[in-house]
Amino acid sequence: MSAWKTVCIIVFIFVVVIEAKVKRRRYSSKSCDDVAIIGAGIAGTYAGWRLRKLNKRITMYEYSNRVGGRCYTMRFPDIPDINVELGAMRFTATSHKLLYDTIRELGLPVQKFVLGGGASGDTTVHVRGVHLRYKDLGGTGTPYNLHPNERKPVSQLKWEMFQNYTDVLTTTVPEDAKQFYIKDVDGLEMYKQSINSLYHKFLSSEAQNYIRDTTSFLDLGVSASAEVMTSPPSQEENEVSTVTTGFGSIPEKLLETFLRASRRHNIKLNHHLKAIKKMRNGYYNLYFEPTITKNGRTTIIKKKNLIKKCAKKVILAVNRLSLEKLNWKGLYQPHIREYITKAVKDVSAGKFFLAYNFPWWRRSPVYSDYAISDTPLKQTYDFGTSKANPTKSILLPMYNDGDIPYWNELIEREHGNINNSDAVFSVGKEIVKVAERYLSAIYRLPLKDIPPPINGIISYWQNYPYGGAWQLWMPGYIWPDVERQMTKPSKKDDVFVAVNAFSSRSFSFDSNSALQVVELVMPYFGLKKTKVKRRLYSSKSCDDVAIIGAGIAGTYAGWRLRKLNKRITMYEYSNRVHVSWSPSGVHLRYKDLGGTGTPYNLHPNERKPVSQLKWEMLRNYTDVLTTTVPEDAKPFQIKDVDGLEMYKQSINSLYHKFLSSEAQNYIRDTTSFLDLGVSASAEVMTSPPSQEENEVSTVTTGFGSIPEKLLETFLRASRRHNIKLNHHLKAIKKMRNDNYNLYFEPTITRNERTSIIKKKPLIKKCAKKVILAVNRLSLEKLNWKGLYQPHIREYITKAVKDVSAGKFFLAYSFPWWRRSPVYSDYAISDTPLKQTYDFGTSKANPTKSILLPMYNDGDIPYWNELIEREHGNINSDNVFSVGKEIVKVTERYLSAIYRLPLTDIPPPINGIISYWQNYPYGGAWQLWMPGYIWPDVERQMTKPSKKDDVFVAVNAFSSRSLSYESNSALQVVELVMPYFGLKSKE
Repeated sequence: MSAWKTVCIIVFIFVVVIEAKVKRRRYSSKSCDDVAIIGAGIAGTYAGWRLRKLNKRITMYEYSNRVGGRCYTMRFPDIPDINVELGAMRFTATSHKLLYDTIRELGLPVQKFVLGGGASGDTTVHVRGVHLRYKDLGGTGTPYNLHPNERKPVSQLKWEMFQNYTDVLTTTVPEDAKQFYIKDVDGLEMYKQSINSLYHKFLSSEAQNYIRDTTSFLDLGVSASAEVMTSPPSQEENEVSTVTTGFGSIPEKLLETFLRASRRHNIKLNHHLKAIKKMRNGYYNLYFEPTITKNGRTTIIKKKNLIKKCAKKVILAVNRLSLEKLNWKGLYQPHIREYITKAVKDVSAGKFFLAYNFPWWRRSPVYSDYAISDTPLKQTYDFGTSKANPTKSILLPMYNDGDIPYWNELIEREHGNINNSDAVFSVGKEIVKVAERYLSAIYRLPLKDIPPPINGIISYWQNYPYGGAWQLWMPGYIWPDVERQMTKPSKKDDVFVAVNAFSSRSFSFDSNSALQVVELVMPYFGLKKTKVKRRLYSSKSCDDVAIIGAGIAGTYAGWRLRKLNKRITMYEYSNRVHVSWSPSGVHLRYKDLGGTGTPYNLHPNERKPVSQLKWEMLRNYTDVLTTTVPEDAKPFQIKDVDGLEMYKQSINSLYHKFLSSEAQNYIRDTTSFLDLGVSASAEVMTSPPSQEENEVSTVTTGFGSIPEKLLETFLRASRRHNIKLNHHLKAIKKMRNDNYNLYFEPTITRNERTSIIKKKPLIKKCAKKVILAVNRLSLEKLNWKGLYQPHIREYITKAVKDVSAGKFFLAYSFPWWRRSPVYSDYAISDTPLKQTYDFGTSKANPTKSILLPMYNDGDIPYWNELIEREHGNINSDNVFSVGKEIVKVTERYLSAIYRLPLTDIPPPINGIISYWQNYPYGGAWQLWMPGYIWPDVERQMTKPSKKDDVFVAVNAFSSRSLSYESNSALQVVELVMPYFGLKSKE
């Protein structure tokens, strides 16, 4: 049976279950709608408006009780004449012609959007602690160590990159096709690589930082086709407009006109489309879950029966994430599924507005109505002063598609869990306090001169059903080809997709693109334009213990249990027993960091080594010196000066409150590994930093020999011990005799790549007790009810996060890097290599040497892209040979790090890269997220279900050692040992 047929069967089974639920109490209509439109955002309402004269029975269904989707206008009570646009807010008549023509036909008034469409020459730019005007960027005052040929405005710098390193000037194809034909000097098309890849090849690290910090919105992991410039930058600006009655009035007016056009037109609010099933007569049954909206929050009513409706044709005018979750077989065709899940990515973004009694920011000595900064606010707009209530004014402090996890953290501390379809929230005290701190720096005004706001609201586009605020194209796709196939995903079905995520002509952050994709659907309406039983293998008797996973935790668990005279089998996913696992263009020694040569605009009190800077932050802004609890409890008791415990906030939150942006950059660039979104408890220091260094050791035969020796000893201890390779645990089910059936999918490993054999029947095994010595991601995917208890599910999916990381090694005929004038055996840089190690010279073959150029937990999407171009889909792999492109990029950065000419770097004689991200491993390690007391989670995760003998030995939840230490894997196994009658060594 093919994978596609299997998917179809799964979908069929799901719909049969739905039908069974509906039959308990059916909601039925006497006849089918001619057309069902799903979604009442701007695309859905425009579709209804376009079809209004066809004399058809048309019903529109909307998830919430609000029409408009991401067109969302509100007004503050005291300032009724200024539109607070929580979503779309502006357009240009020339580039958004369809939208403009529609607005005019609806009779909606239009006015100039005085803030324009982006930066002007006078826009204030605040980066690296320096203020300058946008027109001065690239000049001598630009605070970046740029190469001489990079000292120019961003748009000019980008254009010259295309001019010098691509064939943009000689590619003779139609203008709208150029972005898919243009190649760089390496012969790689733009659409096959990311912006990141392009920049890393042709711009310095500092130039990349310069572009990133001074560009309004920039996601570097997306298709470089989006960045293509075919002509020099123009200074000409199109007039930017807005709708006087607010952008939200567009879908509202479209809906009003649609409903008035015919009594056969209808709208159903609070309907969530769960599934679509085609009937024998060619029509479609639509299955809806009822929802309820309270205080702007919409949730699905799980205890209510499904609502069944019928339609002859269906238009899906929803967002990408809704398509991904929708149960309709047309969306599960392999190529369509790929487009939905891989061709575009959701971009989370947010903005918030604060209302004040007067526009205090206009007193700034560096005032402009629009400012760009490298703070978490990113873009700041003066949104105007009320004419109805003079002096009352609105500021938009933050408009950003970065730092979203940080803002998410602040919102959740104020409002609790916000994952259930929420997009708009009131602004809490902590957000205001953080914003004021950065606004003080941006406007160069004392904090005391900033009055408290009188109102505030934040919009945050990330959650279901919206997904991101917009979507961007990923590398590897020809946009018009995808758009065409997505418009009518199934040739045999009258189900159409009007989702601007797949628009090839306008980017999805333009409302115009929503109308364009609807127009692609119009010609189809005559307008221009059984459950499969698998054979199971059974064993005659149960194992006493089944250990899932043959990593260091699983092999250690077997080794510890080896003398118990039990029948023990270890199961491993693959065929291998394993263990997982120069800043700002200036060179200086680590001991000199914090001194006068440190290339960051630090405040005087921040000019010190990183460890000392962190300690003084904790000493000055927390109660670390006065908290008298046991040492191991301190990370969960210490509070900052605002009274907020460390464990309740992220490192990001802590830094944003007490360190300047440049100090944060300084720490980020010079720290080996650093994820700022994780719990600040991990950052707690309870005493000043020590200069004392412990001796660091390794295993002469390699770290991989530890689990190999543990396994060997375990297997030799008893004939009743066994290991089964290439077994993927799919599900656990408890039997009536309290033993457990284990269901495995067989896997196959070829050339170090392990994949599940989908066509083979499941393998059924039995065990009295089970130890899950796997990774967090494997727990998340495992089908066992003990892991679906709400608190356990929360711990697995939210308490810790996987950290993707990688490293690679290159072998050379001689150690050329030791000729460097700035050589050391270990280097840290702000390049994608991050950490570089001299791994030594062979004694067996003198002069032959190994360099570890990259060891990094950042820039992973970029390395992922390079590996995929060399090796294809890498979704279940973690070790690869090093290709030419990786070598070329690496040599460019090594040349800068070691200050040696590229011509002095010989080609490597071998290379290998490890990349820890994919299933079943997940990340290279895991880190704790804010809001959790680690020992409490660890205790509950060790035995998730009180009624079951299923134990978790996963170092992701270790409370004593961080999960990147192998020691933590042994510690979590020790927590399980008392359940087997052994005394813990801990």
